[in-house]
Amino acid sequence: MIIIAIIFWIIIGGAALGTIITLVKAIRDWWRGDKFDGGSIMPFH
Repeated sequence: MIIIAIIFWIIIGGAALGTIITLVKAIRDWWRGDKFDGGSIMPFH
């Protein structure tokens, strides 16, 4: 039971970490695009 719980924790934790990294990269790309393209990426500007 403990081994299964650890495996699930690693899978869930890895998926969460991957999601956070993806979001950080997307925010960085969006921020750079917003600054260099004059806000063309942001539809409400």
